[in-house]
Amino acid sequence: MSKIGSLYKWLPMAAVICLSACNDDDKNNNQSDAVECLELTASTTDIELDGDRLDDVVLTFEWTPAREMPEEYMISYVTKIDIEGSNFNSCVRNDEEEGVFSKSYTTAELQNLLTEKWGQSSNKSATIQFRVIAKWDGGTRWAKPEVRTVSVNVRPYKPIVFDADRVYLDGTAMTGGRITMSKTVENEYQYAFLGDLKQGELEIPVEFEGETNYICPADGEGTLQDGEAENVMMKAEPIAWNIPKDGEYRIVVNMEKKTVTINSPDKPLEPISVEWTGNAGEYKDKTVQTTVTKLYAYGGINGWSNTCTTILTPSLADPLIFVYKGAALKSGTIKFVVYAAGDANTTKAYAYSCPLTSSGDKQTLPVTIGSNMQLMGGDGVQRNSYYDLKTAGINFIVVNLRTMEVRFDKK
Repeated sequence: MSKIGSLYKWLPMAAVICLSACNDDDKNNNQSDAVECLELTASTTDIELDGDRLDDVVLTFEWTPAREMPEEYMISYVTKIDIEGSNFNSCVRNDEEEGVFSKSYTTAELQNLLTEKWGQSSNKSATIQFRVIAKWDGGTRWAKPEVRTVSVNVRPYKPIVFDADRVYLDGTAMTGGRITMSKTVENEYQYAFLGDLKQGELEIPVEFEGETNYICPADGEGTLQDGEAENVMMKAEPIAWNIPKDGEYRIVVNMEKKTVTINSPDKPLEPISVEWTGNAGEYKDKTVQTTVTKLYAYGGINGWSNTCTTILTPSLADPLIFVYKGAALKSGTIKFVVYAAGDANTTKAYAYSCPLTSSGDKQTLPVTIGSNMQLMGGDGVQRNSYYDLKTAGINFIVVNLRTMEVRFDKK
């Protein structure tokens, strides 16, 4: 196990899960009572991440071998890590190699899981859960798996962000002079622009507390990295990007990640198109193709009305990210449909909601507020799956069709 730097305060190893004998509850097998032997420990129960020690191993989970079984059984271990409250529906799963009985995470890995994978704020602690499952294949009778779970409180580090009162676009590439970039609804540290530029030089001035500095390419060259997130730095003098041709460009400035992404007319971000079978009127029993430019919230939250008034619109940063920020929703089930013209086609339209079960059946899953949750899209069985808002008050929703995730929050 790697040693942790002295900046981390290690608490006693209090996360041991004690073992006990329990009955095999599968009535179709005749195994006698099995004494379980699997133990799982975490190297700490509380940890505060340090942004200056990204590569340090700061958290390790260890487990003991599970109980012995006859030679005809083959054992394997599966690990899962997830945010508390998600019931391992948004977990990272790993089939461990034979002979491996530990798993470690660095600062960078935990930070990425918390803030990127699960959408947690860097301003407060969150509880993660780690689970190990010992299971057996082969043999003449079903063998009950051994399962152990531990929880660890993790406080992310707060990244240093570029401060800005306003972010501009300027330079000879601008068709009408300097403009102010718009802050995106879904991310307060992100600015975006979609519009025409002409061949020339593009500068990104930043105004903060009366001073002007410039966001510049970190490599100092200014060659357009079309569609790629490019690392940037802040400088007192501009280093311009070269805009090679006239046309529509999408520019996204992320002040937290310190990146700039520029999509030229050669690599535009396009909306997605889906197909579904209609249920009424001119679309009845016909294949309908819809370019997704809006999503409509449908279900118990709107009284199952075919006229959906809660509408998610595309982000300026990406046409596959849809955002709702408005009046608080009441509790109830929810999915997101691509059609809502007030007729029965709403109930048959292509829909995004929680994933199907492992056997391909519909299901309804509870929402974990403030966490990224998985999405699946379809029209058949999929349209009968829902997320469930257990409490009223949700007024902020982000549906990301690029990563197939949804986030419900109160803001």
